[in-house]
Amino acid sequence: MNLSEAIAELRDLNEPVPKPFRLPTEAEVAAAEKRLNLKFHEDYRIFLLEASDVVVGALEPAMVTTDSGYLYLCEMAEY
Repeated sequence: MNLSEAIAELRDLNEPVPKPFRLPTEAEVAAAEKRLNLKFHEDYRIFLLEASDVVVGALEPAMVTTDSGYLYLCEMAEY
């Protein structure tokens, strides 16, 4: 399975939630990389930009949007 197929499968499994996540912008991904002083792997960047808003059961991905609360990747990494 390639990344595009995996993202399509995630999209198929996506569950409705009362307050859905939003996908980050390129600028938000770049800001997270800058804040963490690293470059995300290209596959992870694609996941963030195309599928990080997917909800499947209790699985919650780390987010790079600053309004993502306890899921905010930068604060997790800095902690």
